Amino acid sequence: DGTMYNVLKAFDADKDTKVSWPEFLTSMLKYSTELQLILFNPRHERELSFLFDAMGADCSGTLSRDEVEKYIDILGMRFDPRRFDAAYEDLSLTIRGFENELSLLQFLRFVGRVFDRRKLCLVARLRRLFNTLASPQSREAIPLTAIEPLVRSFQGRAFDARTCEKFADVLAAHATVSHFVVWDDLLGKAIQYLPELRV
Repeated sequence: DGTMYNVLKAFDADKDTKVSWPEFLTSMLKYSTELQLILFNPRHERELSFLFDAMGADCSGTLSRDEVEKYIDILGMRFDPRRFDAAYEDLSLTIRGFENELSLLQFLRFVGRVFDRRKLCLVARLRRLFNTLASPQSREAIPLTAIEPLVRSFQGRAFDARTCEKFADVLAAHATVSHFVVWDDLLGKAIQYLPELRV
């Protein structure tokens, strides 16, 4: 499971691909709050872990500051740059050997200090639904015909057909020639049109 891999990677302080007993104990103490989030709030853990994986352009199991900034910009989320800088500074002061690459557990700590966790979880849920509907040929696009099932699943009982229709019409204007919608376009329009993400 990707979450467990990322947790163990965070525990491996000396990067020798093994977690020694001292590394394990140190990490358990250092990341107790983040580990409690994973253990006692599995819904948030799944959503944020999925977001962590989606943000990582190079699939390294860590996130660079550039990857985080780029993805947050794509999400259209507002944040105070001073809090962003302070959270990174805090990580560099409290984590020995921190080199601006966030492990999953460091990411969970960072997210809690800078961003609206609820909105990040909603975006992660939308991305997971997008991936389940993506075409086998392209994991980065879904057919226009999948928009209604995606919105219906995302909104659940609060599904609003008029909002969905408006959202689908806007996406149709940005669809590829073969009537597919790429993730970045879908997310940008979802933030504008889906009330759950506008709040």
